[in-house]
Amino acid sequence: MKALKAILLLMCFLPGISLASVEKSVNSKITPLIKSSVSSSDTARLNYLIKSGLKHMSIKSYSIDQVKAYMDSAVAFCEKKNILFPATLFLLRAEYNFETGDFSRSEEEAKLALTKAEESKDYMVQMKTLAFLGKYNMTTGFYQESMNCYQKSIQLSEQKGIKGMIPACYYGVANIFIKVGDLNSYRENLRLMIDAAQKENDTANIQEGLLRLGTSLADKERDFRRADSILRKCIQISLKQKDEYYTAYALANLGWNFYREKMYDSSLVCYNKSLKISLNGPWGSSANSLGNLGTIYRDLGNPDKAIKYYIKAIDQARKIHDYYSLSWIYEDMNKMYLMKNDTSKAYDTYVLFKQYSDSLKMKESSEGLYEARIRYEADNHNKEVQLLSLRLKNNHILTIGFAGLAIVTIAIGLLLFRGSKLKTKRRISEMNEKISELTQANLRQQMNPHFIFNTLNSIQYYMYQHDNLATNNYLTKFSSLLR
Repeated sequence: MKALKAILLLMCFLPGISLASVEKSVNSKITPLIKSSVSSSDTARLNYLIKSGLKHMSIKSYSIDQVKAYMDSAVAFCEKKNILFPATLFLLRAEYNFETGDFSRSEEEAKLALTKAEESKDYMVQMKTLAFLGKYNMTTGFYQESMNCYQKSIQLSEQKGIKGMIPACYYGVANIFIKVGDLNSYRENLRLMIDAAQKENDTANIQEGLLRLGTSLADKERDFRRADSILRKCIQISLKQKDEYYTAYALANLGWNFYREKMYDSSLVCYNKSLKISLNGPWGSSANSLGNLGTIYRDLGNPDKAIKYYIKAIDQARKIHDYYSLSWIYEDMNKMYLMKNDTSKAYDTYVLFKQYSDSLKMKESSEGLYEARIRYEADNHNKEVQLLSLRLKNNHILTIGFAGLAIVTIAIGLLLFRGSKLKTKRRISEMNEKISELTQANLRQQMNPHFIFNTLNSIQYYMYQHDNLATNNYLTKFSSLLR
């Protein structure tokens, strides 16, 4: 905990980051790390809130406010009971921040979820978080990082034998390839998605994969027979599942496949079936079916019937602000009036076509600017993280440098101290030698010729006196002195 606080406090050195914001960040990181005894009922309650929030986000027409309510309730429950934030709660917060456009915080929460899941060996949450990071990186323009996240999730799922994530990950990889314009890789990953979903009996992803693959083959670089086979298979499964969404869209795209082959009767049958289903649903495919029915009757030379369908299609498209459908419908109407030489209506429809076409381009442009802003913010966030990491690394290097300098200084001090002691000993030894030399010189000086002459005279005297004992004593002492 101290280490976490120290790291976050280093953020003070980053430009534009105040101490108050850092303290707030520290508190927000440390608060969920308080732990107490948790009862099974508390765990069950917390799991219910988190799972409800995540499940709600998987619904096509979900309410973000409802998701926030579940998330806030889970956070408040953890704080009240002093419970550690589980990995699933971090993941829910990441999903919520992603949907609300707070991408920097979304990434932080996802990384915390991944770390927490790895610590607790919760492989399912690891896979879900990796898949989320794949989606996040794709949205922010980091396609290679996105690919790596999806691949890691697939590998972990295969290693642990866990179902439920592989088809979705292949679908994510397919979306990366369609973003970069690699149609063949897009289709290949959709095939892998379908195969994986079939192994797991995941009918939802089977239908999604078949619909996307069949639609792709019916449009650019088209293959009529394969598109027909795949879309029919999707319709067969969706009818069995009573899934009107996939049935309506697959029928409409099958109708488009027939239209591209100029098989107008078969196309009319498919579009009418799709229209019958989509009029009862909230998906917006009815405008597409009505507009295409109008175009088919135009090509069949029945402009009066075509206009009836065009008008109905325009009404449906305006209800849901479908500028794309409005644009191509008015364009097709313009071509029809030109064929009839009705220049007045041709002009009016062309003006409307241009209006909706320009609106669509403006919308796409604003979405492009929004995506660019997302990428810019994500890039800035990554640069700030890299800068913080670099500063932490530099501080680590400085710490090591100071420690090394201290060690070298102590070593040099010890060497100097040892050298000083050796020098002192050497000087003492030299002084002792000098004293010895002086002593010997003094002794030698004492033994001058006069002294020797007197000593010999004394010995001679004892010899004349025949005092052998005294003579011997003097000689012995004199010889010892000389030695």
